[in-house]
Amino acid sequence: MKIEDLLALGQTISRPEPQSRAEQGENFADILQAAQEKTNPSTVATSSGILPPAAPLEIISNSSVSADSLKVLEDGLSRLEAYQQGLSSGEVSLKSLAPLATALEQDSRRLQDLAAQLPPDSPLKSVAEEVGALSWVESFKFQRGDYV
Repeated sequence: MKIEDLLALGQTISRPEPQSRAEQGENFADILQAAQEKTNPSTVATSSGILPPAAPLEIISNSSVSADSLKVLEDGLSRLEAYQQGLSSGEVSLKSLAPLATALEQDSRRLQDLAAQLPPDSPLKSVAEEVGALSWVESFKFQRGDYV
């Protein structure tokens, strides 16, 4: 079969013409409301109206996450940041970073315990697992001598 035959074949197939939106029974108000719902999915429609999106603090306070859990996570993140700054700075010796590497290993254990206690649908479970894994890896690399 030649290309010209294929082109001619595509022109001979009749396609049904789409109906206009007016024929389908949609009016401008329906189209506008559908577009607004697509662009603003964070609001929830209820029988009493539309609820505003929840603030991040409200989500955390409504979940089963305690202040202690958040403190453990924040401590782990701040230690990782201090460790990163110490490694990138040429002024800090590796001997002075040894206690920080040990603290990272302890943070890793605490974060693994925290992740095990959190429910599977908790927004902080995956964060705690990732920070715990990163803390353990960085502590292990330091103890192995990767930075010597």
